[in-house]
Amino acid sequence: MGQRKSKIEAKPVNPKLFQRLSTRNLLFDNPAAEEKYSDYDFPFENLVFEGGGTRGLAYVGAVRVLEEAGVMRKIKRFAGASAGAMMAAMLALGFNSQEIEDFLQVDLSKEMLDHSCGYCSLLPNILKGYGWNPGNGLMAWFGNMLQEHTGNPDLTFSHMYKMFGVELCIVVTNVNQMAEEYCHVKTTPDMPIRLAIRMSMSLPGIFQAVEHRHKDYSYQDYYIDGGLLVNYPIHCFDGWWLSMDNKDAFLNRLFPLDRLAQLFEKTERFGTHNPKSLGMVLFSTFDVEFMHTELSKRLGDRKPVRPKTKLSKQRTKKQHEMNEAARNHEVVHKAVNNFLTVLAENNTNKDDKIELRELELVFKKMDQAGARFTQEDASVLFGENVDPIEVFAGLDKDDSGFITHQELVAFLEERGFNFFTQFLGYKRRPIESLGGFLETIIEAVMIYIKRVYIGEKDVHRTIGIDTDYLPGTDWKMEQDDKKFLISQGERAAKAYLREWVKVHKLTKTTEPDLNDITEEAETQSSTESTIAQRNRRSASSQSGSTSFVSVASSD
Repeated sequence: MGQRKSKIEAKPVNPKLFQRLSTRNLLFDNPAAEEKYSDYDFPFENLVFEGGGTRGLAYVGAVRVLEEAGVMRKIKRFAGASAGAMMAAMLALGFNSQEIEDFLQVDLSKEMLDHSCGYCSLLPNILKGYGWNPGNGLMAWFGNMLQEHTGNPDLTFSHMYKMFGVELCIVVTNVNQMAEEYCHVKTTPDMPIRLAIRMSMSLPGIFQAVEHRHKDYSYQDYYIDGGLLVNYPIHCFDGWWLSMDNKDAFLNRLFPLDRLAQLFEKTERFGTHNPKSLGMVLFSTFDVEFMHTELSKRLGDRKPVRPKTKLSKQRTKKQHEMNEAARNHEVVHKAVNNFLTVLAENNTNKDDKIELRELELVFKKMDQAGARFTQEDASVLFGENVDPIEVFAGLDKDDSGFITHQELVAFLEERGFNFFTQFLGYKRRPIESLGGFLETIIEAVMIYIKRVYIGEKDVHRTIGIDTDYLPGTDWKMEQDDKKFLISQGERAAKAYLREWVKVHKLTKTTEPDLNDITEEAETQSSTESTIAQRNRRSASSQSGSTSFVSVASSD
């Protein structure tokens, strides 16, 4: 104690220290404020990224929070699909959030959208390679990055595992096999990482499919976007399929052969829940995300402040139109619900046919105090001053003397109420172009498949990042749009860690030292961390061929 006191007295008082301490006190008084998450010990060792299109910068913000909390230094396994595969690969290579942010500031559309001759090449390229853009630019860009930092543009999963001691899983879709595949040091040790990324980012129609010949050269398969079948592979480190333990080696697991088909079932390969896995997903105001409600609860009611960008203004106008339509729909929804409830109560025969006398009872009860189906509801559905006889005649299209279920449903759909969409709980997606048509088809498949792979327990190991007005198809974002994505990622990660600390009743592992919160200490720690990561990659790059030959020869 005496020694610590003398150190503090000998050091000049930093006037910003008291300002920071006062701020901390205010933060702890505020239940929505942040504390120092590096004081806690989180259990995560696996990090998984959903495919998110052009919104990868949102992941940068979330990763930055995990770095500050000390979580990233414990991560041993990374996984991703589609655009999430690139984020997973860069983190596995040792890049920190700032370096990835710098990489993603580049206009990747110039690298990825590499078709020539504009729309004139669309049909020929699709007929020849099953996609518009060849994708060679993406392969070259990522290969150059690997060359610069590892000495080899075709670094394989095996090389990464031996050089960096981490596992990387990239999910791809094998079109010929009609199934997803998990590229990993255990399953595809000799596959170049950039090839797997190229496969996983091959959005059908936009990018040409990747034709890959297998080792025995007897056949070749076509590969496309891994996100088509498994866009959020949070399960990939569950179970034994990608486990590197000797007991889980394929030689020990894939027998007897007569049970091989059963052994390849998801529940067999990924059946054991891994509590050390943490994932991230992205969703916007315009996306369909069935975990949206639960994930949004962590963020509270505070709406993010949108920047004054072109995209923000366009989407704000569109959202106002959607909100107005939603309000109108809610009025109709309420009226329909009240009408059907009272109609069911007065359906004396308990069949699927409504007689005139039963409909008259519904309208008669409108005048009673506390009536559920009101004059206002009737006006919404049937107009002002409605008469039950006229309503019955309008609904009884075939003049059968009663209203059938089909006639009732048809009428309600005319009023804007669709039973099918209400059952699904999804928003209707308008289609106005060929691109929108293809995009909606792909999203429909992804949503359906996602329900197969994602369970309720996965919500609790998922950081949900609300990208608000930015869906995953914006190639022309302004700088403020990109900053907004980063801030939303930070906000989501902090909300998740805050909830984790509360739910799991974590206690601080160490008593924070007063000097730890000074700007000097924080700056030095951040600098040393960045230098250490760069030195590690620099050493690999400088040893270049030597390290690589030794790794290759050991194969």
